[in-house]
Amino acid sequence: MPDGTVDTHVYIVGSLSQYSFTAKRSYSPPEASVDQLRQLHKSLSIEGVMIVQPSFYGTDNRCKLDATRSLGIAALAIVVIDEKTTDSELDQMQKSGVCGVRLNLATAGISDPAASGRFLRTTVDRIKARGWHIQFNTEPKIIGALKSEFSALPVPVVFDHFGVLMQRTVFMSKVLMRYLSLWVVAAHMSKFLQRIYYLPIRRIMRVMLRWLRP
Repeated sequence: MPDGTVDTHVYIVGSLSQYSFTAKRSYSPPEASVDQLRQLHKSLSIEGVMIVQPSFYGTDNRCKLDATRSLGIAALAIVVIDEKTTDSELDQMQKSGVCGVRLNLATAGISDPAASGRFLRTTVDRIKARGWHIQFNTEPKIIGALKSEFSALPVPVVFDHFGVLMQRTVFMSKVLMRYLSLWVVAAHMSKFLQRIYYLPIRRIMRVMLRWLRP
């Protein structure tokens, strides 16, 4: 990989004896350790990593924060919080390399634009003074409904999983992304390609690059 390459979306899955899954999860992954990640990144010459809080841990950020501290300066982290998360806890998270909060609405089954907007505004109010960003995991119809709010936010916005694009909305979402001029993380390529596998990969990437142009 080129010098300075950063892996922008990684989950660490710790031992179940130390980090338990939330009961409200949609899947139970096998262990994926920090040592395995180090070996993978070394083999690919990847220099940095963004460790994202997965849905199967809920708001228990311990595994990810422990991994970030273990990896040191090369790692940053995205957490999931709720109303029970204190400002003191956010302070400690920032010291551990946290730079953003993930709103995992798609996995939580939240598809109402009004409820999504409330989650968004509440979270932004808590992080805007910290210089963090919002990582939004939701579907295109929610992104479209909240486009004016996204454009006016005082913090950067990331849409992970390519904005949960489906094959029938690829070209509709192209127009939306160009309008918003927001940052779309190229995360979980495999899920994206499963939805639009019949399109040549070069065509997919050309469309994505056009979205990101000013």
